[in-house]
Amino acid sequence: MRFVSIDFETATYERNSACSVGIVTVDGGRVTNEYYSLIKPPGLKFNSQNIQIHGITPDMVEDAPTFADIWPQIKPLLEQRVIFAHNATFDMGVLRGTLEYHGLQLPKLWYACSLALARKVWPKLSSHKLNNMAEFLHVDLKHHNAIQDAYACAQIVLRSHSELHCSDLRAVTEKTGLSITKIGS
Repeated sequence: MRFVSIDFETATYERNSACSVGIVTVDGGRVTNEYYSLIKPPGLKFNSQNIQIHGITPDMVEDAPTFADIWPQIKPLLEQRVIFAHNATFDMGVLRGTLEYHGLQLPKLWYACSLALARKVWPKLSSHKLNNMAEFLHVDLKHHNAIQDAYACAQIVLRSHSELHCSDLRAVTEKTGLSITKIGS
């Protein structure tokens, strides 16, 4: 089994305002790499509500790299793999918005949503939010820390494979009807 999980935190409600990213690489059914970076968002603009959620402040990222600076490190981690995110519409929207803002081309990527997967695998749970899934699966989580959220997302995907007795993503999609979406060119 081979995939990556990703999580972004944003400085504002704008999709181009990534202020941190976490990426977890899974090969052979185990975590093999973790990547984390703070990101300097456009204009160092922050909403107080976002700061309350993740605790990242403008002074923490004023000397951080921009997304364009770290894209050469991130792009190879995402290519040739299915990308999972918990509420993938949000995270893939941040990826698209941030790439567009910096004038970077969106490569051809495939992604799936671990929230949708969790709902299919554990339908009787009352909540499938990331923090609730982490608690259910006994995964330590400091919620809204991008690398920890990405790790929890990866654990949801790994545990779903085990729960469904599937050895690969194709078998999971066949059993659950999980959608894998292609974006980019």
